[in-house]
Amino acid sequence: MIARRKIYEIHKRIHQKKTVAFMSIFLLSTGVLAGCSNKNSDQATVDSSELKPYGKYKKPIEFTVGRITVEADKFPVGANVSENPATEFLKKETNITAKVAWETSDFNTKFSLSLADGKMPDVMVVNEVQFQQLIDNDMIADLSPIYEKTASETLKKNYDSYDGWALDSAKRDGKLYDLPQTSLYYEQAITWICKDWLDKVNFPVPKTIDELEKAAKAFVDNKLGR
Repeated sequence: MIARRKIYEIHKRIHQKKTVAFMSIFLLSTGVLAGCSNKNSDQATVDSSELKPYGKYKKPIEFTVGRITVEADKFPVGANVSENPATEFLKKETNITAKVAWETSDFNTKFSLSLADGKMPDVMVVNEVQFQQLIDNDMIADLSPIYEKTASETLKKNYDSYDGWALDSAKRDGKLYDLPQTSLYYEQAITWICKDWLDKVNFPVPKTIDELEKAAKAFVDNKLGR
């Protein structure tokens, strides 16, 4: 990840209203999976001592997901959204199981229906309007204490690199209600560079935006890739 602060400033200038991503896979509140709170659901309790980054829960934890249908999803034979190598790894390492509550091509309509009947999945990616609707209807959990206990140092450093702006966008009255998405417009958070090109122009692996720009200019000046 290169020069997050500079990238953040660019994003801020381009688009002030950001889409809020509600993703809290590893964040568990005492008794309830952090995320949408279904008042009629059973609450699986966990020992507070288990609330730590990369910890494995003694008792199985299951959360449900509401998602938009993604035609590009590709799975190995016999695998699906709920059962695949990623979910198997999650189960093995954390004793957490993710189940798809519903999947739809019309997420906005499905969200509105779920909001009306009070039966929300535990975890979803929502936009800013939907995020506020969950708060107004008391259907979303405060992640503040859980974030402090369970978020890894890497995750905290990534959010801190935005000078407080990212997490502030997810707070209301000082309470943290979601984990905002920091990659906008589907761009990648990793830049791939051909090592043989760097060797040809005798340039080190870039660590900042300025170095990346210089490397790109060197590639063009030396007509690499033509």
